[in-house]
Amino acid sequence: MRKSILVAVLILFTSIFVLAQEEPPAGAGDTSLRDDNIKLRSVELERVKREADRLAMIRREDGIELNFSLIKNDFEGIQKEQDKIIKAYTMSKKINYKKINKSAGKITEMAIRLKANLFQPADDEKDSANDSKKDETANTGRKSVRNLIIDLDNSIGSLVTNKMFQKLKVIDVVLSEKAKADLNDIIKLSSDLWLESNRMKRK
Repeated sequence: MRKSILVAVLILFTSIFVLAQEEPPAGAGDTSLRDDNIKLRSVELERVKREADRLAMIRREDGIELNFSLIKNDFEGIQKEQDKIIKAYTMSKKINYKKINKSAGKITEMAIRLKANLFQPADDEKDSANDSKKDETANTGRKSVRNLIIDLDNSIGSLVTNKMFQKLKVIDVVLSEKAKADLNDIIKLSSDLWLESNRMKRK
């Protein structure tokens, strides 16, 4: 009786083993599909990494988070557009007011965004109020395109050499105030240059 049971169990296990060999799991032999899945995951991981780098945030000493990618793009973009302005003014037989106008508009946009990303809205509101008072008492005489380009170049030069941008995590009140003042000047001068070059290109 015991031998009969052992034989029956042995036959059962042998049958299961044979069936397992004959019927592999679905897709088990599809190595190309498995490889494609690995590639897709690798591509997705790389995309996520690039996105994380693009949106990299810097936490300042006061806990404020700064979007480094946007700051970097605008910081460099302002300089590139100013180079285009200088070339449009100096390297052609005829001054290209259309190019100057376009680049001046871009500088205004980038300077406004850079200021918003670097400084708190409350501080910006105070600055705007102070700027309005200065504008009321300032000389309203219109500057030439040449003088606006020179003044704008000086303000941009002052901004890009500010050591604040070497240590964005550290708060230095003096450097921050200087950067803020330079950005205010850049916004005002580039706006004036946009208006004046727009006027000149219509002549």
